[in-house]
Amino acid sequence: TENSAAGEFAAASRDYAAAAGIMEFLYKDHLPKWVSKGSNVQPQKLPSECHVAATKALHILFMANGQQMAVTTVLMKPGKPNYSLLAKLCLGIMDSLEDFMAIVRNEATEAKSRMDKDFFTLVALQI
Repeated sequence: TENSAAGEFAAASRDYAAAAGIMEFLYKDHLPKWVSKGSNVQPQKLPSECHVAATKALHILFMANGQQMAVTTVLMKPGKPNYSLLAKLCLGIMDSLEDFMAIVRNEATEAKSRMDKDFFTLVALQI
């Protein structure tokens, strides 16, 4: 986000939380209703964000990114950080990123094939 690039990590964390909330609304509420109504559009012609599994995965990714911003905020504060808290946050981030990749591999394969390959390299480097 622009906030993370500007070094405003607390604001960036809120940005990611908002994005995660949108993805959660899409995969839990809006897309299932849309799919149940039926459509003449072929699923492979829709953007990745229009697939339930892909939005579920993106929700998890955005939550992990927000948590990364929280870790950065703690590390930027003067003084000795709470290393136990940081370890728990980092473990949660790693688990979330692994969950993201598992959902993409197992449930969102159709959407994955249309996503930029470098995106997955970036996610793999974060794990």
